Amino acid sequence: MPVSPPKNAENKLAAGEPVISLPIFFGAPQGLQTHLRLNGLSMRSKSLLPVPFIKIILPLLAISGAAVGGFLGFQYFGDDQLIRLRVSTTIDRLTRTDTLRYVPKEHL
Repeated sequence: MPVSPPKNAENKLAAGEPVISLPIFFGAPQGLQTHLRLNGLSMRSKSLLPVPFIKIILPLLAISGAAVGGFLGFQYFGDDQLIRLRVSTTIDRLTRTDTLRYVPKEHL
């Protein structure tokens, strides 16, 4: 049965959009806290980046914290049925079967 392609709002709901931003938002500060704990620093330190090597580690930890938060948010808050609908309509569009009509054999 032909179904209209999912709208932009449905694609966002499939990814868990209204709620997924919270784990991403709280994942980046968790990466900062991990950086501080691993290097024995505090927020009152004169420099959060005392060694040049740490300038590479801090962004990696913050980005990885946000990525893990986003992945977990997608796993917990994503809608499986909308994801399946999005994938099936994409496959139909790529194989160009979304515009075909089904005609039973006895009507040919």
